[in-house]
Amino acid sequence: MARIGVSGKGVLDSLVFPPDTLAVDSLTQARADSLLPDRGPVPTELRPIDYAVAGGLLLLALALLWFAIAAVRRARARKRNLLVAAEVPVLPAETYRLALAALRDAGETLSLDLFYERLSGAIRDYAGAVTGVPARDRTTTEIERELVAGGSVSREGVDALASALRRADLAKFARRAGGWDEARAALAEAERLPERLPPPQAGGG
Repeated sequence: MARIGVSGKGVLDSLVFPPDTLAVDSLTQARADSLLPDRGPVPTELRPIDYAVAGGLLLLALALLWFAIAAVRRARARKRNLLVAAEVPVLPAETYRLALAALRDAGETLSLDLFYERLSGAIRDYAGAVTGVPARDRTTTEIERELVAGGSVSREGVDALASALRRADLAKFARRAGGWDEARAALAEAERLPERLPPPQAGGG
């Protein structure tokens, strides 16, 4: 058996082991009758690896936030572009000129048959857009007859359309001689078509 003498606050006492119990405060709040002053919780120092992990997590969070913001902005930009495209329709003449410009750029990389097929298709699409006649489903003669009967297109416009179509169709179906010189001349005539066959004016009768 062990006996330890203890004095405190003018009182003498003794501790006897094992019957007596000695309580020791460490990280807990000091007891009112503690024999030693409370020094507070033991500080825990962070290691360099702890700072590195914390910094990495912060950077990851910032990167995820940036990607989320960028995705939202891209989605809004696409929506705005779609709305603008829906509100501002492309004019038939602009679509026609773009098609002919692409055909001119392709030039001799195409076969003559394909060149004339695309040229005839572009002319018919433009004619259908500005006259309302389903030109893809009509021969040149049928288109000419229908436009003359309708009276909504000037005679000059009808003649210009018929001439451009016949020039492309004759080369395509009859294999007319002339090669690429003739093909470029047919394309040049087609490029002047919007001047002679303009789209109807807004509000016009």
